[in-house]
Amino acid sequence: MKRFRNLMWNIFHKGDMILLILCIVATIFGIVMISAVVGEEGSSRNMSIQIGTLIGGVILYLFFTAFDIEILSGQRTLLFLFNFAFIGLLLVFGIEGDSGNKSWLDLPVIPFNIQPAEVCKITYIILLAKTMSLNQTRITSLGTYLKLAVHAIAITGFNLVISRDLGVSLIYIFIFICITFLGGTKLRWFLASGVVAAAAS
Repeated sequence: MKRFRNLMWNIFHKGDMILLILCIVATIFGIVMISAVVGEEGSSRNMSIQIGTLIGGVILYLFFTAFDIEILSGQRTLLFLFNFAFIGLLLVFGIEGDSGNKSWLDLPVIPFNIQPAEVCKITYIILLAKTMSLNQTRITSLGTYLKLAVHAIAITGFNLVISRDLGVSLIYIFIFICITFLGGTKLRWFLASGVVAAAAS
Protein backbone atom coordinates (compact mmCIF):
# COMPACT_ATOMS: atom_id res chain seq x y z
CA MET A 1 0.00 0.00 0.00
CA LYS A 2 2.83 2.35 0.87
CA ARG A 3 4.50 1.58 -2.45
CA PHE A 4 1.28 2.43 -4.30
CA ARG A 5 0.99 5.72 -2.40
CA ASN A 6 4.57 6.58 -3.29
CA LEU A 7 3.87 5.77 -6.92
CA MET A 8 0.79 8.01 -7.01
CA TRP A 9 2.69 10.80 -5.26
CA ASN A 10 5.44 10.48 -7.84
CA ILE A 11 2.91 10.68 -10.68
CA PHE A 12 1.18 13.76 -9.29
CA HIS A 13 4.54 15.34 -8.51
CA LYS A 14 5.99 14.77 -12.00
CA GLY A 15 2.84 15.18 -14.06
CA ASP A 16 1.22 18.43 -15.15
CA MET A 17 -2.15 18.03 -13.46
CA ILE A 18 -3.42 21.38 -14.73
CA LEU A 19 -2.77 20.28 -18.30
CA LEU A 20 -4.49 16.95 -17.61
CA ILE A 21 -7.56 18.69 -16.19
CA LEU A 22 -7.73 21.07 -19.16
CA CYS A 23 -7.53 18.12 -21.56
CA ILE A 24 -10.30 16.30 -19.70
CA VAL A 25 -12.53 19.39 -19.74
CA ALA A 26 -11.88 19.94 -23.46
CA THR A 27 -12.64 16.28 -24.20
CA ILE A 28 -15.88 16.37 -22.21
CA PHE A 29 -16.87 19.50 -24.14
CA GLY A 30 -16.10 17.64 -27.37
CA ILE A 31 -18.23 14.68 -26.27
CA VAL A 32 -21.17 17.00 -25.58
CA MET A 33 -20.75 18.65 -29.00
CA ILE A 34 -20.58 15.27 -30.77
CA SER A 35 -23.72 14.16 -28.97
CA ALA A 36 -25.51 17.36 -30.01
CA VAL A 37 -24.47 17.01 -33.66
CA VAL A 38 -25.15 13.29 -34.02
CA GLY A 39 -28.49 13.41 -32.23
CA GLU A 40 -30.25 10.41 -30.75
CA GLU A 41 -29.39 8.05 -33.60
CA GLY A 42 -25.93 6.68 -33.01
CA SER A 43 -25.41 8.98 -30.04
CA SER A 44 -25.05 6.17 -27.50
CA ARG A 45 -22.31 4.41 -29.48
CA ASN A 46 -20.38 7.62 -30.12
CA MET A 47 -20.65 8.62 -26.48
CA SER A 48 -19.40 5.21 -25.34
CA ILE A 49 -16.41 5.37 -27.69
CA GLN A 50 -15.47 8.90 -26.63
CA ILE A 51 -15.86 8.19 -22.91
CA GLY A 52 -13.83 4.99 -23.29
CA THR A 53 -11.02 6.82 -25.08
CA LEU A 54 -11.08 9.56 -22.43
CA ILE A 55 -10.62 7.01 -19.66
CA GLY A 56 -7.94 5.23 -21.68
CA GLY A 57 -6.16 8.52 -22.33
CA VAL A 58 -6.06 9.39 -18.63
CA ILE A 59 -4.69 5.94 -17.78
CA LEU A 60 -2.01 6.26 -20.47
CA TYR A 61 -1.10 9.73 -19.23
CA LEU A 62 -0.62 8.43 -15.68
CA PHE A 63 1.35 5.44 -16.97
CA PHE A 64 3.75 7.47 -19.10
CA THR A 65 4.15 10.02 -16.32
CA ALA A 66 5.38 7.27 -14.01
CA PHE A 67 7.44 5.65 -16.78
CA ASP A 68 11.08 6.66 -17.12
CA ILE A 69 11.18 8.04 -20.67
CA GLU A 70 14.98 7.71 -20.76
CA ILE A 71 14.57 3.93 -20.98
CA LEU A 72 12.48 4.31 -24.13
CA SER A 73 14.49 7.12 -25.68
CA GLY A 74 17.65 5.06 -25.35
CA GLN A 75 16.28 2.55 -27.87
CA ARG A 76 16.60 4.84 -30.90
CA THR A 77 16.96 2.07 -33.46
CA LEU A 78 13.85 0.30 -32.18
CA LEU A 79 11.87 3.55 -32.20
CA PHE A 80 12.97 4.22 -35.76
CA LEU A 81 11.96 0.72 -36.91
CA PHE A 82 8.68 0.89 -34.97
CA ASN A 83 7.63 4.09 -36.74
CA PHE A 84 8.14 2.67 -40.21
CA ALA A 85 6.77 -0.79 -39.35
CA PHE A 86 3.62 0.59 -37.72
CA ILE A 87 2.87 2.95 -40.61
CA GLY A 88 3.75 0.10 -42.99
CA LEU A 89 0.83 -1.94 -41.58
CA LEU A 90 -1.42 0.33 -43.65
CA LEU A 91 -0.32 -1.66 -46.70
CA VAL A 92 -2.09 -4.74 -45.31
CA PHE A 93 -4.72 -3.50 -42.87
CA GLY A 94 -5.26 0.06 -44.06
CA ILE A 95 -8.76 1.28 -44.93
CA GLU A 96 -9.82 4.37 -46.82
CA GLY A 97 -11.92 7.07 -45.18
CA ASP A 98 -14.44 9.40 -46.79
CA SER A 99 -11.60 11.61 -48.03
CA GLY A 100 -9.90 8.75 -49.86
CA ASN A 101 -6.88 8.70 -47.55
CA LYS A 102 -5.72 5.25 -46.50
CA SER A 103 -4.60 6.38 -43.07
CA TRP A 104 -6.55 4.15 -40.67
CA LEU A 105 -5.76 0.63 -39.46
CA ASP A 106 -8.57 -1.89 -39.13
CA LEU A 107 -6.99 -4.66 -37.06
CA PRO A 108 -9.11 -7.77 -36.37
CA VAL A 109 -8.02 -7.96 -32.72
CA ILE A 110 -8.93 -4.34 -31.89
CA PRO A 111 -12.58 -3.15 -31.82
CA PHE A 112 -11.70 0.33 -33.11
CA ASN A 113 -9.56 1.82 -35.87
CA ILE A 114 -6.12 3.35 -35.26
CA GLN A 115 -4.29 6.05 -37.18
CA PRO A 116 -0.61 4.96 -37.08
CA ALA A 117 0.76 8.39 -38.00
CA GLU A 118 -0.81 9.88 -34.87
CA VAL A 119 0.75 7.25 -32.60
CA CYS A 120 4.13 7.57 -34.31
CA LYS A 121 4.20 11.32 -33.66
CA ILE A 122 4.92 10.50 -30.02
CA THR A 123 7.79 8.12 -30.73
CA TYR A 124 9.09 10.47 -33.44
CA ILE A 125 9.26 13.37 -30.96
CA ILE A 126 11.08 11.18 -28.43
CA LEU A 127 13.53 10.01 -31.10
CA LEU A 128 14.09 13.55 -32.37
CA ALA A 129 14.66 14.94 -28.88
CA LYS A 130 17.08 12.14 -27.94
CA THR A 131 19.09 12.59 -31.13
CA MET A 132 19.35 16.32 -30.45
CA SER A 133 20.39 15.64 -26.87
CA LEU A 134 23.21 13.35 -27.99
CA ASN A 135 24.39 15.96 -30.50
CA GLN A 136 23.88 19.00 -28.26
CA THR A 137 27.48 20.19 -28.53
CA ARG A 138 27.24 20.32 -32.34
CA ILE A 139 23.55 21.09 -32.73
CA THR A 140 24.32 24.08 -34.96
CA SER A 141 26.38 22.05 -37.44
CA LEU A 142 25.14 21.12 -40.90
CA GLY A 143 25.85 17.44 -40.27
CA THR A 144 23.52 17.29 -37.27
CA TYR A 145 20.83 19.23 -39.11
CA LEU A 146 21.00 16.88 -42.10
CA LYS A 147 20.81 13.84 -39.83
CA LEU A 148 17.60 15.16 -38.28
CA ALA A 149 16.18 16.43 -41.58
CA VAL A 150 16.69 13.14 -43.42
CA HIS A 151 14.70 11.28 -40.78
CA ALA A 152 11.91 13.88 -40.92
CA ILE A 153 11.74 13.72 -44.72
CA ALA A 154 11.87 9.90 -44.70
CA ILE A 155 8.95 9.39 -42.30
CA THR A 156 6.95 12.20 -43.95
CA GLY A 157 7.45 10.75 -47.41
CA PHE A 158 6.82 7.18 -46.25
CA ASN A 159 3.52 8.08 -44.60
CA LEU A 160 2.48 10.22 -47.58
CA VAL A 161 3.17 7.48 -50.13
CA ILE A 162 1.29 4.81 -48.18
CA SER A 163 -1.62 6.82 -46.73
CA ARG A 164 -1.86 9.68 -49.26
CA ASP A 165 -2.67 11.91 -46.29
CA LEU A 166 -0.75 15.11 -46.94
CA GLY A 167 -2.13 16.97 -43.92
CA VAL A 168 -0.97 14.44 -41.33
CA SER A 169 2.34 13.89 -43.14
CA LEU A 170 3.25 17.59 -43.11
CA ILE A 171 2.75 17.71 -39.34
CA TYR A 172 6.00 15.72 -39.04
CA ILE A 173 7.79 18.53 -40.88
CA PHE A 174 6.14 21.09 -38.61
CA ILE A 175 7.25 19.14 -35.52
CA PHE A 176 10.77 18.92 -36.93
CA ILE A 177 10.97 22.68 -37.57
CA CYS A 178 9.60 23.64 -34.14
CA ILE A 179 11.74 21.26 -32.07
CA THR A 180 15.00 21.77 -33.94
CA PHE A 181 14.62 25.56 -34.07
CA LEU A 182 13.87 25.78 -30.35
CA GLY A 183 16.73 23.34 -29.75
CA GLY A 184 19.24 25.77 -31.25
CA THR A 185 19.51 24.88 -34.94
CA LYS A 186 20.65 27.84 -37.03
CA LEU A 187 18.01 29.70 -39.02
CA ARG A 188 20.16 29.57 -42.16
CA TRP A 189 19.71 25.80 -42.42
CA PHE A 190 15.93 26.22 -42.50
CA LEU A 191 16.19 28.95 -45.12
CA ALA A 192 18.46 26.78 -47.24
CA SER A 193 16.02 23.88 -46.92
CA GLY A 194 13.19 26.16 -47.99
CA VAL A 195 15.10 27.19 -51.10
CA VAL A 196 15.86 23.55 -51.97
CA ALA A 197 12.22 22.54 -51.40
CA ALA A 198 10.97 25.43 -53.54
CA ALA A 199 13.38 24.51 -56.33
CA ALA A 200 12.34 20.85 -56.17
CA SER A 201 8.67 21.83 -56.30
